Amino acid sequence: MSYLMGIDLGTSSVKTIISDIDGNIKAIGQEEYKIEIPHEGYAEQQPEEWCRDGYLCIGAGSMQAYCKV
Repeated sequence: MSYLMGIDLGTSSVKTIISDIDGNIKAIGQEEYKIEIPHEGYAEQQPEEWCRDGYLCIGAGSMQAYCKV
């Protein structure tokens, strides 16, 4: 069976969705990352967290989709 995965790297979290080719949702995942505010008017994020949380989200979504098959 073939699946499609969408990944949304947003401002405060990364989200994934896995569906079959007919559009039936098989799994949804989300991992939030923190926003650091070192002082007023500034916001920072760590790209390493984007990667780590992206991998976690992909892995969790893949496992959910696999278990539902």
